[in-house]
Amino acid sequence: MNIFPKRNVDQDALRYNARLLRSIVGDFYCVVKCNAYGHGDLSCVKTLISEGFHRYAVANAAEACAVRSLSNDAEILVLGDTDISDIPILIKKGIIQTVFSPEYASALSCLSARPKLHMKLDSSMNRTGFKAPDISAISRLSKHITGIYTHFPRADFQDFSETLGAYRNFLTAAKDAEHMLGKRLTRHAPASASALRIPSDMLGDTLCRIGLSLYGYVPSEHVPNPNLKPVMTFVSRVCQVHVAKKGEYVGYGSEYLCESDRIIATVLGGYAHGLFRALSGKYCAKIAGTNVKLAGRPCMDRCMFDITDIIEQGYTVKAGDPVVFFDDTESALSFAKCAETGIYEVLTAK
Repeated sequence: MNIFPKRNVDQDALRYNARLLRSIVGDFYCVVKCNAYGHGDLSCVKTLISEGFHRYAVANAAEACAVRSLSNDAEILVLGDTDISDIPILIKKGIIQTVFSPEYASALSCLSARPKLHMKLDSSMNRTGFKAPDISAISRLSKHITGIYTHFPRADFQDFSETLGAYRNFLTAAKDAEHMLGKRLTRHAPASASALRIPSDMLGDTLCRIGLSLYGYVPSEHVPNPNLKPVMTFVSRVCQVHVAKKGEYVGYGSEYLCESDRIIATVLGGYAHGLFRALSGKYCAKIAGTNVKLAGRPCMDRCMFDITDIIEQGYTVKAGDPVVFFDDTESALSFAKCAETGIYEVLTAK
């Protein structure tokens, strides 16, 4: 079924980005959590497998099992927590679980069988993670711990010195953990923002976890963009063209007043599809290849655009014509700015 609006995913662009990033940082964990940032985890993983990538990071056990269904030998890491009752599934499928707190470590220690584990350290984000390697908390899990990692909360800021300091602290903590456990661990820390800013000679054998940049974006203007290609386009079609008379309003809340007769194109798609209400009165989509402004608030599954100016310029618009919400870096970032949010939320919105 050809249902609009729809988000198209260019697997060739994903392939290009993956190759480019590998040339910059070497092998890395492909972050495909949350449906591959809204791009479709199974199709994206298939593409990445075909490119020789074998490390994947996901949010939960269900996502991990989906990736495992595509590859018997991929290394799959669950970044979030897994209910203790579901740990046997991870063991059976050879999936790595994150251990992130003394309490979770204690619960895992009570199991008769345990999965491979990576220890998460907290680098001042106060989300999840140990403040420092804690041998007392993980002693009964030591033989199952094969990796250690962290995540930096301000790597996209202009001042990168704090993140560099946090990275050095992580390397020290990783060495301490290896000394405590008596073995070498897989280390990974930089995500998209820091991976593209930390000097390559500092990375050494520390792996990166790349999410956003796989899909064509950098996290802020302070992060260098190595010519990534956006993987997603967000498109729809016109379902009706009509005239709203002078003095009439368009949309809920009577926010858009027609100060003269206006030609309105009603388009499939609304806030249920990620066309946030905050776009009202600010956002421009492309109809007939030309920017036209959103007229009033997006509804749940429809939105209206004032096309009067382009009709007066000689363009023709009819039901069934294509509408582009975003299709490149500039338009996607403009969409995010108008919605008063970031590109992460735009990509993952339903």
